Amino acid sequence: EYLFDIGRHFNDPTLSDGLSGIMPSGPTSSGDVMENVGFTIDAGTYGNIGRFINHSCSPNLYAQNVLYDHEDKRIPHIMLFAADNIPPLQELAYDYNYAMDLVLDSDGNVRKKSCYCGSSECTGRMY
Repeated sequence: EYLFDIGRHFNDPTLSDGLSGIMPSGPTSSGDVMENVGFTIDAGTYGNIGRFINHSCSPNLYAQNVLYDHEDKRIPHIMLFAADNIPPLQELAYDYNYAMDLVLDSDGNVRKKSCYCGSSECTGRMY
């Protein structure tokens, strides 16, 4: 089950700074965040064991949006399912699906993060 902060109507200017740094088309000011009323998920303070499932370029899990206890499509439960039979004691991993060259730093420069998943299909970069 989920354990994280879910919020609306953020008024903190540091939020828009952070979002614009990682999402080029994201809000540019806290006013934009207020106008485009949506939800954010922040597992920085609260989280469950899912925070420790790592990325792999050859994942054994896949993520699926599921509605099971409400009908609000804006807040699906993101569930992880086995892509195949997973032997005991094998690390669980899914593909984070970052888009290459779309993660930016605070100056607007493309950020790059190396991938060390060890898969024979590794692309060498997470983003």
